This record gives sequence, structure tokens and C-alpha cells, in this order.
Amino acid sequence: MRFAHERLTDARTGLGLTQEELAAAIGVDVRTYRRYESGAVNRGGFSVRHPSRRRIVTRLAEELGLAADELVVADEPAAPLPAAGGPHRLAPARHFVGRRSLVERLRRWEEARVVALVAIGGAGKTSVAERVAGDAFVWSFYQDPRVDAFLDALAGPGGPRRVERVEEHLGRAPTRLVLDGLEVLQADGAGDRARGELEDPALRRLLRAVAAGLGETRALVTSRFPLLDLEPWTGEGYAQIPLAPLTRDESAELLTRWGVASAAPLAGQLGGHALSVAVVGSYVTQMLDGAVGLEGLSLEEARRDDQLARRLHDVLTDYLGRLRPHEREVLVALSIFPGGARREDLASLPLMADRATTTRALSRLVRLGLVARTGERLTLHPFVGQLARRWRDDAPRLHEAERARLAERLTARPDPAVRGAALLDRYERLLHHTLGAGRTEEAEAIYRRVLGGFGHLGVELGEMTRGSRLTRAFGERAATWLRYDRALFELALGDLGAALATLTGFVRDVRARADADALATGLRTTGYALRLAGRVDEAEAAVTRSIEAGSEMPFHVVRGLALEGALAGDRGELDRAMERFDQARSLGDVPVARRGLWLAELLVRRGELAAAEDEARRNLAVCEARGWPGHVAHAHAVLGRIAARTGRDARAHLSAVEAWTERTGEVEMVLRRHQLAGALGDAEASAQLTALATRLGYALAPLGG
Repeated sequence: MRFAHERLTDARTGLGLTQEELAAAIGVDVRTYRRYESGAVNRGGFSVRHPSRRRIVTRLAEELGLAADELVVADEPAAPLPAAGGPHRLAPARHFVGRRSLVERLRRWEEARVVALVAIGGAGKTSVAERVAGDAFVWSFYQDPRVDAFLDALAGPGGPRRVERVEEHLGRAPTRLVLDGLEVLQADGAGDRARGELEDPALRRLLRAVAAGLGETRALVTSRFPLLDLEPWTGEGYAQIPLAPLTRDESAELLTRWGVASAAPLAGQLGGHALSVAVVGSYVTQMLDGAVGLEGLSLEEARRDDQLARRLHDVLTDYLGRLRPHEREVLVALSIFPGGARREDLASLPLMADRATTTRALSRLVRLGLVARTGERLTLHPFVGQLARRWRDDAPRLHEAERARLAERLTARPDPAVRGAALLDRYERLLHHTLGAGRTEEAEAIYRRVLGGFGHLGVELGEMTRGSRLTRAFGERAATWLRYDRALFELALGDLGAALATLTGFVRDVRARADADALATGLRTTGYALRLAGRVDEAEAAVTRSIEAGSEMPFHVVRGLALEGALAGDRGELDRAMERFDQARSLGDVPVARRGLWLAELLVRRGELAAAEDEARRNLAVCEARGWPGHVAHAHAVLGRIAARTGRDARAHLSAVEAWTERTGEVEMVLRRHQLAGALGDAEASAQLTALATRLGYALAPLGG
């Protein structure tokens, strides 16, 4: 046998303890402790027959939340799985039983291009994924639900950061992906989306591409919900595997490993639900002195899933009630950090306990199996975190403390020009904790005044994925104007169905309160979305209603007329289209940005290339001066098409469009990029244009030219 000194070092540093602190906690001098961490105790072999060594190993295991057999191992330990290639490490199960044939089957990566391991929360999906991961790229959406961060990490340093470029990258380099906790980004069925639909367009697009065949890329995902967006590929590129519960014998084995004597009678009551078995094993051993019997728990529920969830809720509620007050507080503190926290994060909160007591509480919670340690981060199972957040009123208080700490470190003066990923990340954390503290109006002010809403995040910075995530964070608390911003981000990311649903609700709300200005805006944007989807008749009807609603406001009338002109151009009614633009000009409009570029595209269709180029260049200058890079890219797309038609070099225009799409992933401009590349003789780009437009439900006519 030998002492696993490497495991000791990892565990100590993971909890943020110094050698001196851990030595004091287990009651030995630092010199003795260092012999264990350095591996010096292994000289001549290691044995726990001596009482003092046995006591030290036992105390180390207790303080660090480890099992003794994790510290004392065979001389030639089994080779571990290769380290995960992604930025995340999945927390391994304290004791893994059963499911070995499933693990071996998934490790072959032959099931399908995308495999979804689906089961209710706590069934053990993450534990299976951790065993399968090997050298795959691993991302846990429990630890970080940001899809843009996932894409950045997947691309690697200096790599392609937007989904289109990541797709191209994966198509060339065979990759294995393990994506854990996808339900974080799936609809639960309570809103406009069906249960299981992915709410993030970029992730939906990437997984569909993998299922359809993206080189040799394979993905294993775990979720509580089926992946409805991939069902068209079932039997070909997509397979769904329901994770079966543990058998009664496996449940009994798991209970025994947790230290429960006579586990068989208890195993039959737990339905094979892995988290329930583990929690009950820890609970019975630690709180009931090993006495088996769960009298008073709800065990007779009608539906199996509800029965398991309610039973676990009952056990955990009683379990948390038996913890020491400072241990419960540490659980609640961890729960306010969705991706887990480092020990220093907790140190900044106003916890009742001192630093040493908090450290001991963390060690015990890890040992009890209620907290998992992955690298430097401490995390809760989502079910445990959800329950902890509801514990009394502690969560809002702790959110408030973290909000105050972040606000103090950030500028107190609203700054609509916040830029840079690091600063945006800090303000996003501030917004999250402000919402958690119940300060919804203040969170809205951060979004609108500091982050600048869609006008700054979307139009100027191209932070489409971040903006979509921020607007979704408000949930049912979102103000009407904020839901409109959400629709704009959904449109930018190519989620036409979601954008139309959001706009329908927005129009209903503003009509009810007779807000003509907002109604005209909502109806016109609805028409724009319908145009992108190729639903021209519906689009024209929406724009007509928009002009009627804003008939007393020239601002709305000229914008409606320009969109009517673009729609007429899509139909090939070029004279009627020009009449609409002329009518807008007669009302004093000087078309800029999208209106001016729609006019330029109409002139291209009419063969008036010189006039089209003049219009596009005028708009390019205006948009550059006003800091609207998305419209600048659109202008370059139009100028590139004109250059291609007239035999001039259009590569500089194509590069300008690519710079915007790689930065933002704005789908309409991605399509224009493919269109321009196709006009320059890139047959692959032409094929990508058609395939992507078909997959996303876009019509090609609105691209003009």
C-alpha cells in the first residue's frame, strides 16, 4: 500500500487551506504533516497498522471530506481516465456503482453523433458523463451557463469565437464533447416554448450541425429534458438514452459504501434514484447513527417522478434541519453562486462563522456528500442548491451582500459605454446578484443605463448572446420594454420563432395600455421578422397596422413605408417598391442605416448600380460616424455585391463583413457573408448559405441583390 500524497495536496488546495491550518486541524505538527504531503511516509512502504498513522489518515479524511480508501491506495493504482480536455471538471461520484456497461457503451462514441443521456434530476447523469469523458472537451452548464463563454473555450486561445467559425473548426478537427446540465438552457414548458426546447439559438444551431454531420465530431449531453430541437435527426445523428434507475442490489451496495448497515430493507424504498440513495446513505450514517428507518417521510405518491423528487426533498429538508447553523449558512452561501464558488468568494460574505469555522463546515459538507469539490471550486448539486436557496431569508441577504461588494468595486456613476469582456462580466455578475436580492428595478437600471440595453450591447458591441442571456434572466419580472429588447436579440441570433412569440406578447401588452408609439414599433419589428421568415403577406399586414398605429408620428410612417418598399422588392414589384421609398422621401426622410441600405439593394435589383453604390457609400459614412458597426457591415455587403457585378475586387468588403460576424454571430449578416462569398465564386459558401437559411427558417429574398 502507499499513501496518495498527490490526492492530499489537491484536496487541501481545493479547500484553500495552508499546510499549517490543516496540520492544526488534525492535531499534528507541521513537520509531521509535510511528511504525508511530500510522500516521504511512503519510503519503505506505508501501512495503517500503527494507531498513530491510522488516526492521522482518519482525521485527514474527515477534514477534507474524503474516504480513507482515497488516501491509502494499492502500490500500483489503476490508471485514471485522461484529464478532461475542456475547461471544466465534472465532480466524480463519491461512490460509483452499477451502469458499467452503459459507460463502456458510451466510451466507444459509436451510438450517434449526438447522444442525450436523459433522466430526472439526481439520477446520476453527471457521474456517468464524468466516467465517459476521458480526453473529451468538457463543459458544465451548471458551472457556467454562458454559451458565449463555452464557444470561446471550445475555440481555444486565438481561435474562432462564434458558432459559424466553431462549426467550420469542428468540421476539420475530430472532437469529442461532453456537455453536462443542458436543462439549464432548455425551456421547462411554463412559457411560450415547449418543454425541452433550447432557449439559446447558438447552442441549438451547433448541436443540430453536429447531429447532421460536422466532420467526425461527437457529443454526449446530459439533461432532465429530451432535446426536442434534435428530434428530426433521431435514428440517424441523434439518439436519446433514458438513464435507468439503480437496481435494488445496486442501491443496497451504494448504501453499504456510505456506511449503512443492513442496507437491503432501505434500498427497496428509494426507487433506485442515485442522489436519493447517496443522500439517504449519508443522512442515516451521519444523523441517525446508522439506524435504518425513514418514518414520517412521504413515500406514497401517485406519480413516480414526483414521488422520487418529493421523497428527496423531504430527506434533504430534514437533513438540512439537523445541520449546525453555520453549516446551513455555508450551503445557502454556495447556492447564490450558480457556477460554484471559491473559498475566497465565501470569505467576502457576511457569514456568522469565522474563517476557520467556515473552513471546517466546508470540509464536513464535502464529507457528507452535500458539497462537491472540483478543482478550486465548491459546488452543490442543483437539487440541493435549489432547496438551500429557499432556506429562510438567507439567500436574498447574501445576494445583497455580494451585490454591495461588487457595486462598491465598480463605478457608482452609470456609464452607457461599458466595454471589454472582463468589465461586462463583472456588471453581469452585479446584475445577477441584484436580481437575487429582489432589486428588480435596480437590475433594470443596470441593464439599461450602465450596459446600455440593445442600443449599446447589440448595435455597438455586437454582444448578442450576452444580451439574450441578460434579458432572459429577468423571467416573468421583465418589464415590457425589456421584453422588446429580448426580441431584438433573438432576431439577431436567428431565433425567428422565439422573436415572433416575444413580439406577439409585447404588442398585446402595449395595445392594452394604448401606447401608440410602442405599438407602431412592435408591429413594424414583427413585420421585419416575418419578412426574414419569408412570410411576406403577413409581414405586409403587420407593417400596414404599424403605419396606422403611428399615423400621427412621421418617425414611424417613414420607417413603415421603407419596410413596405423592401417587401415589394422581395415580391419583384420594383416600381411599387420605389414608390414607397419616394413617398417616404416626400415626407422629409433621408434614409439611413437599414432603410438606406434597403434602398441600395432595391437599386441593385433595378440595375441602377451607380446609384446603388452612391447610396451604400453615403450610408457607410453615416454609420461609421455614428458608431453602428452592424450597419457598417451591411453596407460593405451591399458594396461587395456591386463590386462583384462590376468586375472589381470585393475581398476587402468581404473581410469587413466577416469581422462583424465573427465578433457577433448575427445570423442575418452571416447569411449576407455567405451570399457575398458565393458571388465571388466560393461554391462552398453558396451551399452553406442555402443550408443555413433552410435550417433556420430564413428566406433568401430579403438579402437583396
